[in-house]
Amino acid sequence: MEAMRRNGKRLMAVRQAVEMLRANGKIEAARIDEETGEVLPLSESTIIRALREYRLHPRPAFCSPTRSTA
Repeated sequence: MEAMRRNGKRLMAVRQAVEMLRANGKIEAARIDEETGEVLPLSESTIIRALREYRLHPRPAFCSPTRSTA
């Protein structure tokens, strides 16, 4: 699913965005198996979890309360 915002930015599913970025050589999004040395692509859920952990996902899994300065 893809949508266009009024400011010209595209919204799309993480899976779709990762596929596009991988195809264009912008990201690898992979891990290396230590036993075999094989390069394995990260799963969609792992990528989403990392985006949330770094607070880059547009819909965070949880909301932390803001601190009051008063």
